[in-house]
Amino acid sequence: IPHRYGIIPDEEAQLRRGLARALAENDVVVISGGSSVGTRDLTLEVLLSLPEAELLFHGVAARPGKPTMAVRAGQKLLLGLPGHPVAALMMFRLLGAPLLDAGGWQEVRAVMASNVASQAGRDDFVRVELSGEGAVPVATPLYGKSGLMLLMARAHGFVHVPYEKQGIAAGEEVPVVLF
Repeated sequence: IPHRYGIIPDEEAQLRRGLARALAENDVVVISGGSSVGTRDLTLEVLLSLPEAELLFHGVAARPGKPTMAVRAGQKLLLGLPGHPVAALMMFRLLGAPLLDAGGWQEVRAVMASNVASQAGRDDFVRVELSGEGAVPVATPLYGKSGLMLLMARAHGFVHVPYEKQGIAAGEEVPVVLF
């Protein structure tokens, strides 16, 4: 049963109190924001100060969503998502939803409308818009910063470019994970 705790300011004492309450009332805590390495990003420091805290990871080789983190505190898990809305939604879809057993993936096959470049060594999750009347739809990449919710609202799903690939060619058939 999900519980909401509202927005907690980037202030150590308030963050510590909010996390203590959330941990006391839940087995899994999902946080958005404060996961980068800026001077105001206190989340990791506060999480690691919890009793029995163990850093599982901080930073993933993915775009969007690099500053994602996870900490185990005793038998509880804390998932720290990026503060940018699109990055947070993508990382929740990839890590949080399966963790909470929130249902499986629904996919369709589509043909890429244009080339998609990707940096080797990093997983890219490219939001796409589907169109076309034929048997196989066309997937058009939607590019933009991870704070632009308009792109997420237009997207029908995403295409995963694995870390070992350097992109997808126009015309290549790919699976599209639907939102």
